[in-house]
Amino acid sequence: MTANRTLPNDGTAASATELLQAAREHHSGGRLALAEQGYRETLGVDQLNAAALNGLAALALAVGDHKRAVELTQRALRSDPTFVKALCNLGSACHALGLLDKAEAPLRRALALAPDHSESLNNLALVEMAAGHTAEAVALLEKVTAANLNNALFLKNLGAACLADNRCGAAVRALRRAADFAPENPEILNNLGTALCMSGRVKEGIDVLRRAIALRPSYIEARDNLLFMLQHIRDTGSDDLLREQAAFNAEITRGLTRSVAHPFPRPARSRLRLGYVSRDFGFHPVGHFIKPVLEAHDRTQIEIFCYSDRLVEDDLTARLRQYADGWRRTAGVSDDAFAAMVRSDEIDVLIDLAGHTAGNRLGAFALRPAPVQVSWMGFVGGTGLEAMDFTVLDHMTAPVEDNWRTSEKILRMPGTFLCYRPPRFAPPVEPPPSLRNSFVTFGSFNRPVKINPEVLRTWAGILSAVPHSRLVLKSASYREDEARRNLLADFVHYGIDPARIEIRAGSTHADMLRQYADIDVALDPFPFTGGITSCEALWMGVPVVTLTGATPVSRMTFSFLTELDLEELAATEPEDYISIARKLAWDQDFRVEMRDTLRERMTTSHLGDALAFTAAFEALIREAWQGNDR
Repeated sequence: MTANRTLPNDGTAASATELLQAAREHHSGGRLALAEQGYRETLGVDQLNAAALNGLAALALAVGDHKRAVELTQRALRSDPTFVKALCNLGSACHALGLLDKAEAPLRRALALAPDHSESLNNLALVEMAAGHTAEAVALLEKVTAANLNNALFLKNLGAACLADNRCGAAVRALRRAADFAPENPEILNNLGTALCMSGRVKEGIDVLRRAIALRPSYIEARDNLLFMLQHIRDTGSDDLLREQAAFNAEITRGLTRSVAHPFPRPARSRLRLGYVSRDFGFHPVGHFIKPVLEAHDRTQIEIFCYSDRLVEDDLTARLRQYADGWRRTAGVSDDAFAAMVRSDEIDVLIDLAGHTAGNRLGAFALRPAPVQVSWMGFVGGTGLEAMDFTVLDHMTAPVEDNWRTSEKILRMPGTFLCYRPPRFAPPVEPPPSLRNSFVTFGSFNRPVKINPEVLRTWAGILSAVPHSRLVLKSASYREDEARRNLLADFVHYGIDPARIEIRAGSTHADMLRQYADIDVALDPFPFTGGITSCEALWMGVPVVTLTGATPVSRMTFSFLTELDLEELAATEPEDYISIARKLAWDQDFRVEMRDTLRERMTTSHLGDALAFTAAFEALIREAWQGNDR
C-alpha cells in the first residue's frame, strides 16, 4: 500500500531529507510505528541525523521510555549542540526521571538560543514547579500563554502552577479557559475539579472530577482525587467510599499480572524488616508525623527501609535518612521497577504513607511486592486496594461498635493513631490573648478546602453567640484578594460584621506557630478535621473545638482530644459545637489552665510519647505479620 511507504516507488534511493520528511508526516498524523520506521531509515542513510534522533526521542517520551529519550537526545546534541527541540526533549526526559538538576540546564540552554520557544518555556516551568519554585513557574507559563492564547495544554499547566502557588482563583480561571478550548480533556477537568475543591467549592469540584472519570474511566489520578475530596463532604459514608474504592481497585488492577506468586519466602533473620513508602519524607505533615516513629523504633527488633519519591530534599529529609538502614530514592522509577526493588530488599511489611494523596505508589502496592502491606497516616480510613491488607486507625477514629467498613482489615492502636513531636523552633506558650484584649479570639489555620458552607455557618453562629469576639483565619491560599473578598462575603451573608474577621496569608512555619499567641480557642473544620494543624494548636496551649462524624477523618482531632482527656471539647452536632465554643469563651480559667498544662498532657500521652507510641505500633505490626498466612 503506497500510503504506508517511506521510500519512493521508482527504484531510486530516498535521500535522508525525503525519509525524514515522510517520518515527520507520519509522526504528526499519529502513525507512530511508521514514524519510527522512517526515523530509523533516515539514520540508515545519515547515522548522525540530529532531527531523526530527536524524532525517536520524542516517540520514546510518548511511551514513557525516558532513559531511551535521554540517550537519543544526547546523541542528537552531539551532532548539533544548538538543536533547541532536542534540548527541550532532554529536559523533559530528565524531569520525568526525577533528575531536576539535569533537566534545568538543557532547558535554559534552549531558551538562551530561542528565548520565546514555547515548549522550552513550558517544560522549564514544569521543572520549576516540581522544584517548589512555584512563582517562577507561574511567570514562565504566563509568558507562554500570552503568546499562545488558545493553547489548552499551556493553560492547563498555568492552572496547575497557580494552584501549587496557592492561587486557587487564578488556577480556576486558567483551567476554565483551558476547558473552553478542550471541554472533553480529562486532564484539564481533573485539574479544574481539584482547583475548585481547594478553593472551598468542593461539591462543584467533585462534579467536575466525575466528568473527567466518565470521559476516561481508567484515569487513576482523577479517581485518587475524587476519593480524597469525598472525605470533605459531611454526608459521605463508608458505603460511598467503598463503592468508589472498588471502582478504583478495578481500574488500577485491570490487566495486572502479579509477577511473584504466593507463598513469600521468609528469610531467617531476627529483625522484622519494614519498608515505608512516601514522597513526603521532608517538611510535610507526613514527614513530621513519621520522624518520631523512625527515631524511636527498637533497632534490635526492627530494620527500616524508606522508599522516597521526594524530588526536592530538605533538612528534614536528611534527618529522616539517618534513621533508615536502607534509603531508596525512587522518584521517576516505574511501578514495576519499584516493586522489584522492594522484593530485592526482602521487605516483610510494606507501609504506605500516602493512600490516595498526590504522588502515591498504590500502583506498585497493587503488584504485591511484600507479604504484608499496610496503609497508614497519609489517607485516613483505608485505600480500597485489594492488595492492601491492613489500615492503621484507633478506637476513636474507628470505634468497633460503629462498624466502619473498609476493604482492609483495621489495625487499631491502643491510643491515638498518630504521634506528634513539635519542631525545634516551636516558641514558648504565651498567655491567652483575652487577658490583654477586651474580647475572645477564635481561630483556624486550616486550608480553605476544609471550610465548607456548613462550617462557615457554624462559625458565624459562634460569633453571634459570643458578642465582640473575633475570628482569625490563616492559610497560604488567602494570599489572593479574591479569596479574602469571597470569605468575608460569606460571613456577611450570615450576618457577621466583616470587621470581626481577620484573614491572614501564609508565613514561615515558625511564624505561624507564634501566631497562636493571638488565638484563645481553635475551631476545627468538619468533616475533614485537623491533623498536624490540631496538634500544633494544642502544643501552643490552644484548646480545639471539634465536631465528630461518621468517617475516620472526621474523628482525628477527637482522637487527639480523647488521648488528652479532653473529650468534652468534641461535639456531635453543630449546635453542640457552638455551645462548647461559647462555654470556652466564658471560661477564662480553663483557657489559662490549658496554656499551662497542654504540653505536659501531650508529652505524657501516646500522642507525644514517641517511645510508648512506637512500641505499641511495633506490636501491632508484628501481630499483623505473624498472623498473615502467605
